Amino acid sequence: MRETQTLNAPIARRWLRPIRLQASVLFIGVLVAACAQLPTDTSTATAAVVARNPELAEIRRADQADRQVRADKIDWSLVAARDKARLSRVREIIATGGLRTAEDYFDAALVCQHGGTVDDIRLAYALATISAAIDPKATSANWLTAAAWDRIMMRMDKPQWYGTQFRKGKEPNARWELYNIDETVVTDEQRKVLGVPSLEEARARAQRMNE
Repeated sequence: MRETQTLNAPIARRWLRPIRLQASVLFIGVLVAACAQLPTDTSTATAAVVARNPELAEIRRADQADRQVRADKIDWSLVAARDKARLSRVREIIATGGLRTAEDYFDAALVCQHGGTVDDIRLAYALATISAAIDPKATSANWLTAAAWDRIMMRMDKPQWYGTQFRKGKEPNARWELYNIDETVVTDEQRKVLGVPSLEEARARAQRMNE
């Protein structure tokens, strides 16, 4: 997340401090591991940077394919099992230094974003931040940093900031709605910088999801 946004956010709130600290520590750990994997021989550096991990790309495609149908048509019990297997493999790839490009970090972050724990989402946030730092134009990593942060907030029953997360109740006639949002934290202009729709657009999306 960019520094200008951090300065505009109400970080003095007590419930934000431990979340920010944990996310920062995780980001530093992942960044150190990433730097350790970078080649020191400049003659091979260029090749390493452009060599996208094909397995990660395929895992990310499978992750997205499971979500390319109407949400009410998805068997989430089956998808959850596949998500768990994908996440396990992605963590193995991360541990063995398989992330080199902005695309690799983004692919891994997107899979971690669909993990079942807050720690999975924190890892997604860290990976997306690194992806955006390597090449902010290569992927939608800037958007993913916002989406991951919102999902961390949602998993902790706190208001989201950017308006990327939607929820639907479990009752038969439940409708999709934009998850609770603190509208005082982030402006639409800041959302635009990260490739996030405005709040008006987000609310319109929720309506379309119910059509």
